[in-house]
Amino acid sequence: MLTKYIPKRYAQALLKHVVAVSLFIPYIYSKTNNVWYQDFILANAFAILTMITIITSWKLEFKKNGIFLAGLGILLLAYNIVSTYMNYKYHHWYGEQINTTICFLFFMLLLMVKDSHALFDNTFLRSVIHMMVTSNVLAIGYRLITEQNRILFINNYVRLDKYEVDYAPQYCWVYMHKCQYAFILVLCIAFCVVYRKLFRNMLTYLLSLGVLLFALYLSDTYTSMAACTLIFIGLFIDYLCKAKWWKKLIAAVGLGIPGMVACVYLINKIGAKRDLLSLGSRKYIWYVSWKTITNNPNGLIDFVMGGDMYCYYVEELGYGLYTFNAHNIFMNQMLRFSIPVGGIYLALILTLFLFSLKRKPSFLSLGIWSSLIIPLCMDYSMTCAETTVFLLIIYCIFFIDTKTIIKPNTN
Repeated sequence: MLTKYIPKRYAQALLKHVVAVSLFIPYIYSKTNNVWYQDFILANAFAILTMITIITSWKLEFKKNGIFLAGLGILLLAYNIVSTYMNYKYHHWYGEQINTTICFLFFMLLLMVKDSHALFDNTFLRSVIHMMVTSNVLAIGYRLITEQNRILFINNYVRLDKYEVDYAPQYCWVYMHKCQYAFILVLCIAFCVVYRKLFRNMLTYLLSLGVLLFALYLSDTYTSMAACTLIFIGLFIDYLCKAKWWKKLIAAVGLGIPGMVACVYLINKIGAKRDLLSLGSRKYIWYVSWKTITNNPNGLIDFVMGGDMYCYYVEELGYGLYTFNAHNIFMNQMLRFSIPVGGIYLALILTLFLFSLKRKPSFLSLGIWSSLIIPLCMDYSMTCAETTVFLLIIYCIFFIDTKTIIKPNTN
């Protein structure tokens, strides 16, 4: 009995550390002192310790998710073969490859845990909710009482600064850029919606959602704000599909109309600050990015390590702006590490997307994934530092049998 209890406690504790580090202290180490070149990620260190504990103490099975695991395994092997070749011949930097591999191996091992209901029980899931809300209460407080808008945990120091750009305010909390903070917030909102029955009562659920939504508003990231509405739209459609006709009518009037008004207000607010026809200049950025990618199919290999990834000027379209990334994580992978590497990375995420929807087909699931895919395609919303917690939350949302875990708290 004791031998079964200790591994469970240790594995859960390490998983909680993965979440806590990702939400409170996402420490990275970079040899070049550049946040975009992450050689060591603290969350990945705890992920490795978790993997060691699970391998040595928990029963594993391949059959339950065999096809999915095989697909991910083949793609991850291909990713490493191609990345190793490109890094050896051109880029001479293996940090991204190693950290990405750790992230996906961690996720694959979670899929193989036989007694996942014991590892991811109510206690663990509630602790994740508590950390999500607490982190963002601190984020809101820090934003309201200080002029600084970013705390970076990098190398041997903590950097507190006021990160600004000409075109928009930035609130990044403990992340490199506001789009990454907003992406994490969308993940947190999706998790809380899926596990809403684990809250003590409706009031604590609504207050917690209010904290996360207000933090998302403070981030000033319109892409994630708009995408986040898809979570609630999916939840609403699922409710309408199951409800009786008179409940559908009440819901349509009581929630549908106010929701539509809120969406129109959000669109107008975004349109006042962004050019909606060009998707906030994304059309121009993607055009030049793809042109740069096709001109450099092996990735940009002439940049100086420690400097920005690249910087180009959009001039041939009569539209001028500077940018240092493609505002699309898949194009960024191609731009930084080659078309084959970026293509395989895209295939990994698409495989994850398809099997998630197959595992839990619903409008809520579609809304959650849409709310994540949109910022991934329109911003540099996820680096390796965020990938570990992203995959962990995706596992909790889509690959845990909520029917056997969730029990309404009647206390």
